[in-house]
Amino acid sequence: MRGGNLKMSSDFTGAASSFFGNTRTAASLVLGTSLGALFALSSFSNSSRTPLEFFMVKAYRLLTWTAFVLSLNCVITCTVASAGILHGNFNPMAETATEFLLREFEYEFVALNWSMLVTLLMFIVLVTTRMLLEFNLLSDPNRSQTAKFVVLSAVALLAHLLSYINSTLCCWSNLWEMTVHMVQVVSSDTLKEPSSMKILSAVAACGSIYYGLSAALTPHTPPAATEQKPKAE
Repeated sequence: MRGGNLKMSSDFTGAASSFFGNTRTAASLVLGTSLGALFALSSFSNSSRTPLEFFMVKAYRLLTWTAFVLSLNCVITCTVASAGILHGNFNPMAETATEFLLREFEYEFVALNWSMLVTLLMFIVLVTTRMLLEFNLLSDPNRSQTAKFVVLSAVALLAHLLSYINSTLCCWSNLWEMTVHMVQVVSSDTLKEPSSMKILSAVAACGSIYYGLSAALTPHTPPAATEQKPKAE
């Protein structure tokens, strides 16, 4: 029979369930790691640190919190989506699993893909930053070669992964296009079916982005030393 490009519709419910389950497992691992990393570097307040080191500590904390939020969103979304599959209130037939997920679970598919990719890329930055700070690779001149090795290897890995991701995404040309799609899906859902919680979430998300960038770009000001008054005899 000719027509090798002809595709038959199949039931991709099982594939979707596996996708949500596997993503939840990976997100749970990142969630636990980011939760533990949230309280790292809590004693990093030595005034002898350089402005660059203070900036990196601030960026580390902001990125760790962002990774925690995104991975927690993945875990909860996967749990809810898996329960939604059990209801069966959708058409399970499609030519590909991607087509099925984009048609029946568009938000879940886009949000989970985007959140996991961004979180994992953040994880590389977090590990690199913490290694530079914990081992004083930036402040110790004797460790400058090690610092260059760590930074350059991390940059090489990030560039390689971004190139690989951009060349293998099946529904988007690159990660930026996926980000735009993510914003469009959330905005469209909020505008079409507005609710108090959706509006609150959108406003709070915009505010968090603004204040996060503001906090990251604000120069660090060491706390002024408090003068102790002499005790009265």
